[in-house]
This record gives sequence, structure tokens and C-alpha cells, in this order.
Amino acid sequence: MQRPPWYVIKTKPLAEEDVRLRLSRANFEVFLPLIKTLIRSRTKPILKLKPFFPSYLFARLNLEDAKIFHMIKYTRGVRKILGNGSVPVPIPEEAVHIIKERVNKNGVLEQSLTFKKGDRIRIRSGPFRDLIGILEKPVSAAGRVRVLLEIMKRTVKAELSCSDIERL
Repeated sequence: MQRPPWYVIKTKPLAEEDVRLRLSRANFEVFLPLIKTLIRSRTKPILKLKPFFPSYLFARLNLEDAKIFHMIKYTRGVRKILGNGSVPVPIPEEAVHIIKERVNKNGVLEQSLTFKKGDRIRIRSGPFRDLIGILEKPVSAAGRVRVLLEIMKRTVKAELSCSDIERL
């Protein structure tokens, strides 16, 4: 028997985990890729799991059955099933497979995998805000990175929280 295709489900903001739980309890195969991110608090950075695609998750669905379509569409927290107008369109199996290859067994994409030595980055906040640099040392266990910045025609090393930078 052929497995049903994957669909992308758009959820209400911050409702991804609730929808994932509801659909899993109804025996649907659901995939919600997460990413570890550092959130700055007043005292120290906090590691938090967030959806890699905010407000979206993947589910294997047999939408030829009108009851299943109706059940998914009216699940609390679901906005819609992505498609062409009102017709849901499945996504290629390979797309989900590629994402699954990059996450660990818990469905989490490690932050250290997203920044590599030599990446060009921009600083988002702090005294070096909007400066462009090159990543010299990737994310440490403490969530810090070392960046090479060119300031006044000199190369300067700066250690920053990985939550303060973004890839160009």
C-alpha cells in the first residue's frame, strides 16, 4: 500500500506544537522540525526550541477522504492546508526527506550546524550593530562565536552571542 503524500499545514501563531500533538493523537504522521536558538534574557542567554518554519508543519494525509480533510481543516490551531486556492497541493517526498536528514532523532536542527567557519555574518545588536564580519570560531557550548571584524582598517576579533548575529 502506498503511503499518503506530505502536505504543509499552516497554523495559528505559536500553535505548531499544539497542532502537532492533536494530529499525532489522531494517528497522523506529523513532522515539526525545531531549531535550538539562544534567547537573550536580562541575566543570561537561554537555549530554547523553536519551530524551524514558524506557523508551519508537515503531515502525511490522505485528503481524498473528505472526512480527513474536514478533520484537519477544523483542528484547533490550524489555519489552512497549503495549496492552490482551496485545493491542497502535496509537497515532494524529497523535500521532507532532505529536512529530516539534517535534524537529529528528536527533530531538532542544531544551531551549530547553521553557522560555519568562514561564513559572512552581520551583527544584529550591541555596540557593533550592522557591522559585517567573518565567522572565525563556530558556536560553542555556551552559545558564543568569534567574529573577525574590520574596524578602521584593522582586523579585530570579537566574541559575541550567536543570538546577536545573522548570516548574510
